[in-house]
Parts: sequence; C-alpha cells; structure tokens
Amino acid sequence: MKYEPEHFGKIGFKPPRKKEVGCINLKELDKIAKERNLDKLNVLELGYEKVLGEGKLSKPLTIEAKFFSKQALRKIEEAGGKAVKIE
Repeated sequence: MKYEPEHFGKIGFKPPRKKEVGCINLKELDKIAKERNLDKLNVLELGYEKVLGEGKLSKPLTIEAKFFSKQALRKIEEAGGKAVKIE
C-alpha cells in the first residue's frame, strides 16, 4: 500500500441513487385547468409523475398520474373529481 496506493482500486462505494420523481401541487393543476379550460388533466403530459395535496380545486377535475399523495386523493374526491392511476 505504501508504494502502490492505487493497487486495490477505488476506496469506498457510492450509494445507489434514487430516481427523482417530478411533483406538482393541486393549486398549480387548478391554475392550468382554468387557463386551458379543461376538465381532464394528464400529469404525465405536463412532465410530472406525482400529485401533491397543497392547495384546493375550484371545480371537479379528472386527474391522471402515476402517484398521488393521500391528501391529494382526499381533496380531489372532496371537490367531486376523480384520481386515475396510470401504470
């Protein structure tokens, strides 16, 4: 080791990286739905995968996404909308 410190290769390891999931809040989805006058939103087309529950929906929306937080599901159903999970 003294004369050849690189003999055994790199020291240590790197932990596996988690895939970053793009998230969007309900208040942003509500704003997009108002601007575009939509009743159905596909979150994947917007470049996101998960819907979070910050904010409120002003009208019932059908939202399609891979993942939903518990709070987002509750708020979508309270507003009279539907949450559709896409595989």
